[in-house]
Amino acid sequence: MMVGKGKLVLLVVVAFIIVATAVIVVLNWWPGPDSLPVEPPEDPQGQEPTGESQGEPVPGTGPGELAPDFALPDLVGDEFTLSDFQGQVVVLSFWNSNCDYCLASLPTLFELQSEEGVQVMTINLGDTAAGLQSLWEKEGYEVFTLLDDGTVAALYQVLATPDTLVIDPQGVIKVRFLGARPPEELRRAVAANRGGS
Repeated sequence: MMVGKGKLVLLVVVAFIIVATAVIVVLNWWPGPDSLPVEPPEDPQGQEPTGESQGEPVPGTGPGELAPDFALPDLVGDEFTLSDFQGQVVVLSFWNSNCDYCLASLPTLFELQSEEGVQVMTINLGDTAAGLQSLWEKEGYEVFTLLDDGTVAALYQVLATPDTLVIDPQGVIKVRFLGARPPEELRRAVAANRGGS
């Protein structure tokens, strides 16, 4: 009888270890909130969350928060800040040329930068100015690009590319798209923040 109980205890211990291991694997590898698109939840009354404190947006990197200002050089060394474009809808996209999804999003960004009241600012991570100029020559178009050594990406808590934000004319982040998204979603987000124009 003792041998049967010993095997039963061993079986229970082994089953427990298997279940515990499965739980740990799922919790560590399951896509968490950082890997999902971050968009403000819809308010039942049709209002977007504002992240406001005492009526003013608070600084941060999520929807409803005031986008942090920064200064970065373009491909020829001229410096630009986010606040240079206050009063316009800004599409801020972090990317690099080794990212196929990033490259696939560039034609949409190129189209958007020609729209009135919209400023596209792409922030490149890891490429050189010469390499990007060659890319633009090959593609036959150019998207406004700033070079980042990782400082602004860290400020915006960028973990992967593409990472694209739509910022309203007052500097408040309205939508953040992590990863590849259909171009129509970005166009809709831009249109929604242009005030119906």
